[in-house]
Amino acid sequence: MGKINFVISDEVDKKFREEVFKRKGMKKGNLTEALEEALKLWIKSPVIKNLEEAVLSTVDGRTQIEGVKALGAEGESAIPSLSRIAKISQWAREEALKQINAIRSAQKQD
Repeated sequence: MGKINFVISDEVDKKFREEVFKRKGMKKGNLTEALEEALKLWIKSPVIKNLEEAVLSTVDGRTQIEGVKALGAEGESAIPSLSRIAKISQWAREEALKQINAIRSAQKQD
């Protein structure tokens, strides 16, 4: 397991801790868990952005649907991109909504 020591502003520290306590409570390990989630989202963000751009830049419906499926595999962090695609692309709308529902169903089971 890796270990990172870093310095952040007092304001960011306070807001992050407050949000962690709201969402997860005051249990040992929750800050670490939340920070790991945040880092994973940060790492995924360029992948998701590139997939969204690829879906929206193609006019081929099949290619758009395959891109939407790839976005769905990225999980919860892809929901905003899937929502934008559902609003813009008539070809990929149904698949985007299907992926969003699948992600939300998986969240409820966890």
